[in-house]
Amino acid sequence: MHPSALYMGFSVFSWSLYPLLIVFGTEKIGAITFVLVCQALAGVSALFMIPATLSGASRGPQIARLRGALGQLSLEGWGVVMGVGLSSALCHVCFVYALGLTSKIGASIIYETWPILAMFMTASIINKEWDSLRLFHYVTAFIALIGIGMITISDQAKFLEYILYPKDSFAGFDMMSVLGCIIAFIGAIMMAMSTLLRARISLYIGRKIIPDSAHSMAPHIVSEAVSRLATIPVLLFFFGVFPEENSFDAMNITAMVIMGVVLFNMGTAAHSKALIFARSPTINLWWFMMPVLAVLWLEMAGFSNITPLIAGGMMLILGANILLALDGLKKPANLAPQRRDTDEE
Repeated sequence: MHPSALYMGFSVFSWSLYPLLIVFGTEKIGAITFVLVCQALAGVSALFMIPATLSGASRGPQIARLRGALGQLSLEGWGVVMGVGLSSALCHVCFVYALGLTSKIGASIIYETWPILAMFMTASIINKEWDSLRLFHYVTAFIALIGIGMITISDQAKFLEYILYPKDSFAGFDMMSVLGCIIAFIGAIMMAMSTLLRARISLYIGRKIIPDSAHSMAPHIVSEAVSRLATIPVLLFFFGVFPEENSFDAMNITAMVIMGVVLFNMGTAAHSKALIFARSPTINLWWFMMPVLAVLWLEMAGFSNITPLIAGGMMLILGANILLALDGLKKPANLAPQRRDTDEE
């Protein structure tokens, strides 16, 4: 088996544990605390990985250039760093809250609309070329929107009965479940924003600061460290405004270590390495096994159930993502990055 397949397999498996680890890790601690510790662990572990990814002979000068670049960042550069910190913090916090408000499987699938959102952000905000979007892109977005609608109403069975057979206005309507779906979608928006800003940081590092390591893992790992550590002041601010009472135990500490070091850091790095060394870009299609596995783990653990509406919504959202990815393989420039909170090449 080619090494890129092993790297991608590891990344897909590790990220499939993402929702399950959140459920185990947030039983006794708040969402903000959980995300803060995970991001800090990911950022620090990424910092320790940076020297190993740099070229041996020029490692010293490369580290010096990286340190110098931090002190010479322009106002726009600091804006990008602050933007990736805010969006990355919000996407994970929103997802944790969503899992607690609505169907855990439903929230996990709605969260996977982020590649489609990233496509529209790329065209409208990054490239400012709306005409690059074709009817095909709008159709895939509409398909995903229908999927979100199916998942949202999946917890409203009693309310639907009252619509068909009126008894008491809005009786049986689960507003918290709808709110959870909305928060999951907001998290997907933030994930798309975070991915695009992270890609910008990685490209800048590879082209401007350490071009002699542009085709190695170094820009990706440096971008990982910067992006993760940039979330810390944002999350500390959130914690100050919305203080949480936490009780740490072996279970949530283990969940946070696995999330921060294995998923956020090693899982992300493995995905980037798989794409760098892959013989064909089609290996990226493996990524769509991840949400299917995530749903399977939640179902097997008894934390959520797959209803017909959720299953239908999942098929529509994942189908739209796969169609978008296949369309992107036909063109030199892909409008829809297919990586979860990872760097673009």
